[in-house]
Amino acid sequence: MAEIHRSSSTDLMRPFFDTFFERMVGPMRMPETDVTESESEIRVSTEIPGLRPEDIRVELENNVLTIAGEKKDEREEHQEEGRFHLAERRWGEFTRSFVLPREVKGDQIHADYNNGVLTISIPKAESARRRRIDVSSADRGGRVKTSESDTNR
Repeated sequence: MAEIHRSSSTDLMRPFFDTFFERMVGPMRMPETDVTESESEIRVSTEIPGLRPEDIRVELENNVLTIAGEKKDEREEHQEEGRFHLAERRWGEFTRSFVLPREVKGDQIHADYNNGVLTISIPKAESARRRRIDVSSADRGGRVKTSESDTNR
C-alpha cells in the first residue's frame, strides 16, 4: 500500500485553516448586534440567548460601550443522563466593544434583557443633538443674524 505524504503547500496552509475552522466551530462566537440612532438616543440590541442577566456585564468608559458575558457549558451537568451524539450549542466568554458616535448621558443608560435579546438605550447629550439654525436677513452692518432653535420643536 502506498504511503500518503502531505505536500509542503498543504502544511503551509494548515495554520490558516486550523484558525479559520476554530473560529467557525469554537466556543462562544461574537453575538449579532444592531446599532440604531434616533434624534434622542442610540440603541444597541444584541442577541445573547441562554444567559441570565447576572451573566452579562455592560460598561461605558471614554465613550466606549462594552458588552461582556459568559455562557456556561452545560454538557458536564448532563453527562450522567447519557452521552452526547451532537453538541452544536456554543459556550464560553465573549466581549464586544463599540465606540459611540456621539456624546451621551452615561448616567442615564438603561439595559434590558428579554427573550435572549439585550437592549441598551443610550440617551444622547444635548450637545450631541442636531440643531436647526434659523437664518434671518442681514442687518445694516452686512452681518447675518441667526437664532438657534431646537429641531424637536
